[in-house]
Amino acid sequence: ISRPAFNSAARTELKAANQLLPTRRDRQALRPNADAIANNIRNRLTKGIGATRANVLFVDKNRRGTRPITELSLIDRAVFRAIVELIRVALPEHLSTRVTHKEFRDAPLSAAASHYISATDVTSFYEFIDHDILAQELEAQSGEGVAVDALMEFLYEVMGRRVGIPQIHTASDVLGDTYIDV
Repeated sequence: ISRPAFNSAARTELKAANQLLPTRRDRQALRPNADAIANNIRNRLTKGIGATRANVLFVDKNRRGTRPITELSLIDRAVFRAIVELIRVALPEHLSTRVTHKEFRDAPLSAAASHYISATDVTSFYEFIDHDILAQELEAQSGEGVAVDALMEFLYEVMGRRVGIPQIHTASDVLGDTYIDV
């Protein structure tokens, strides 16, 4: 795929922070080199160098157990963001955009006819997203077959299996929303 915006993805990833993990000082130091990192990504992909298997870290969920966080390399995070962005812009608006967490949380309170509010959580949702089902839905909703194929290859390389997507990444939110929308 020649269309991914690696420069933009690298810049965004160098600014991104994961509130569940310590601040990455190395990524802060690399911010001025975003364009060089994007060129490195293009060179690696041209040479057929694939993604690296992700590390899974278990982090505390504020005394409610642990959450598996998929820690991707900087290059893999940028590739993931760039490929999903190609797909995201072709998705219907209700799948490609998100309201803030506060708006999401407050929405039931604004419905005048509501008398009760129920909250739920899909346990281990991102950890068990089936790649084949995700691919079918992404392609049906976006028409981006080549980008979806590249994404599925990438996900298999970083996850090491045909299920699961990285947690705590905005690209995963797009994928998860599309998967569960069905």
